Amino acid sequence: MDEQILIKNWNDFIEWANKVDRGPTGPTIFRGQPHDWPLCPSLTRILIKNKVNINDARVIENKLLEDFQTKRHLHENVCNKLNEKDLLAWWEIMQHYGAPTRLLDWTKSPYVALYFAVNDLSENDGVVYVLEVGHLNWIQSVRGQKDGADIRHVFEEIRKSIEGKDYKKSMVVIGSPTPTNRMQAQQSSLTLNTELLMPHDETADGIVFDGVHGGEGHTLLQKTIIPSQLKSVFMSELRNKGISADTMFPSIDGLGKASDELAKILSIKNKP
Repeated sequence: MDEQILIKNWNDFIEWANKVDRGPTGPTIFRGQPHDWPLCPSLTRILIKNKVNINDARVIENKLLEDFQTKRHLHENVCNKLNEKDLLAWWEIMQHYGAPTRLLDWTKSPYVALYFAVNDLSENDGVVYVLEVGHLNWIQSVRGQKDGADIRHVFEEIRKSIEGKDYKKSMVVIGSPTPTNRMQAQQSSLTLNTELLMPHDETADGIVFDGVHGGEGHTLLQKTIIPSQLKSVFMSELRNKGISADTMFPSIDGLGKASDELAKILSIKNKP
């Protein structure tokens, strides 16, 4: 992934967002991060940090699922409708409630992604990633996967990798079949891939290199840098568009977070 853009002001971001909201090969999704980290799901980040090998990583992933499922009786209002064998549904509910999984959160909105890139108001540059979903699906379809966007195919490749069989690097963009209020507010999407120990940007690059292009000069991802000095300005602009903690996290907790954000924004504005 080598395509990178630097945002200079609010109008610059609006112009960029209008251009990329739908890519040349179809829909796009976005992910905002307050730092320029690799695109690692929470579980992948833990496993890589502790240098866990792939066999142990798969065991850990399964143990986390088992542990979550054994305690579901404590939260029947959330878990009682889930089929025990529906792995994706369990991963999604685990992800939503903060358990580490191989899923990575994205949004359909560049402005929601921007919120998560700037809401920490830190001195680090924020980043908004763009993934070309149509291009991803097309490459996987052309290389022999008849349904490049088919979740069943990706699970089949995951099964092969767990069993030690040959498999193709694969990634799919999915939405939740039972979205929560928060998922709807954040216009959530998720990426799922076959590589438990690899950041999703590396998997996306691998799919391009293994695909019809032969790699060079092509990418599925674009990285947009939000300079740290613009974070408070952009937070104010986002509040004017109705995007703040109370709308991103529709609960009394979100309202409290929104007040905290406002205090920080106003403090920065009045800084001598």
